[in-house]
Amino acid sequence: MKPAIHLAFALAALTAATGTDATPATSCASCGGCLWTYTGGTQCFTNTVKEQCDAWGTGYTWGCLWTYAGGTQCFTSSAKATCDAWGTGYTCPYIDLGWGTGSTLVSRMTITGLNAITLAFASGECGSESWPGISSSGVVSIINTLVAAKKKYIIATGGESGVFTCASDANFLKFIKTYASDYLVGFDFDIEGTQTQAQIDSLVQRAKNAQSTYPNLRYSFTVASLGQSAGGNPLNSLGGQIINSIKTNGLTNYLINLMAMDYQSISQYVCVVSNGICDMGLSANQAAKNLNSYYSIPYSKIEVTVMIGGNDFPKMPTKPYVFTIDDVTDVSTFATSNGLAGVHFWSLDRDQDCPPGDSVGNCNTYGAAGTLGFTKKFQSYLQ
Repeated sequence: MKPAIHLAFALAALTAATGTDATPATSCASCGGCLWTYTGGTQCFTNTVKEQCDAWGTGYTWGCLWTYAGGTQCFTSSAKATCDAWGTGYTCPYIDLGWGTGSTLVSRMTITGLNAITLAFASGECGSESWPGISSSGVVSIINTLVAAKKKYIIATGGESGVFTCASDANFLKFIKTYASDYLVGFDFDIEGTQTQAQIDSLVQRAKNAQSTYPNLRYSFTVASLGQSAGGNPLNSLGGQIINSIKTNGLTNYLINLMAMDYQSISQYVCVVSNGICDMGLSANQAAKNLNSYYSIPYSKIEVTVMIGGNDFPKMPTKPYVFTIDDVTDVSTFATSNGLAGVHFWSLDRDQDCPPGDSVGNCNTYGAAGTLGFTKKFQSYLQ
C-alpha cells in the first residue's frame, strides 16, 4: 500500500488471556485468544491490560461488566465462561502519519465511536526505524493522546514504498518498547516490496521470539491478493513466501491480512465480475474464501483490507474500480458470519468525499458517503 495513497487496516484476536484469583472454566486456547468470564464474578484481564468496572455501579464485583483497555467486554453474571475474541467484529482503519493529521485523530475516533487505529508506516531497521514526515517521538506523542482517550492502536510497518527489517531480537524488543502501552494491540508487517526470503524469515522469527516477553501482542502480515471467482491461490509469489516462512518457522500467533484492492484487470481469474466490473465487496470476500481453501488457513486467522471509494486502478479516463458504501454491508456481513479476524480499510484520511477520478490520499473519489461515512457504516456492523 502507498503511504500517501492507501493503507490497510489490521486488527484481530489477541493471544490467550489470563486471569488472576480465578480458574477459567475452560481452556482459553480453544478460542484462539480471547478474554474470559470467570465463575463467581471474579476479575479477569489480559496481563498488562488494566480493567475497570463501568456497569451496574462502580465497585461491584459480583455480576459486574468489566470493560478492558482493549475494549472487549467480559460478563461475570453466570457460572459459565464465555469467550469474546478481540478481532472478530472490529474495524480498525489505518492512518498515514505522513499526512500530518495525527492531531485530530482522537476527535475523529470519538465522533465515529472508533475504538482502534493502525499507525503507518515505520520503515528501516527495527530499533532505528523512521516514519514518513514525523519523528519516532512524534509518533509516541500521538500514542499518548490515544492512551489518554482509551483508544487501541496497532503499529504498521513497511507498506508499498517502504521496507521494514529486523535482524535481532534485542532491537525488535527495543522497537516494541518504544511504542508499548496497555493499549497497544500489536504489529502489522505490510510486505509488498523488495524483501528477501532471509528478511522475511527474520521478521517471522522476531515475532515468534517476542511472544515470551509480550505474550498478548498480535502479529499480522499484510499481503497483496486477488479475489478470483474461479478459485485457487489468491496470493502472488511474495505472499506465498510469507505463508511458507510462517509455517517453516513455527509461528502460530499470526494473522494474514489480505489487501483486497487495486485489481488491474476484469476477469474471473482476478476478481468477482458483476455488470462488467470487479465487484469490490464480493471480491474481498472471495479473497478470504480462496485463502481459507487453498492454504487451509482458518477464517479466524484471516483479515481483509479494502480501499474505500476509488481504487488506484484502472486510471482515468477508464473509471477506477470503486468500493461503495453498499460494499461495506457485503464485507461486514461475510466477516461476522465467518468469524474473520478483522475488517479494515485504507484509509481514515480518505474517508471524506471528493469527486470521482483517479485515487488520491486525502479523500475517497467516491463522493457519496459523507464525511467519515465509511467509518460510521463499518462501525454500525462491526463496533
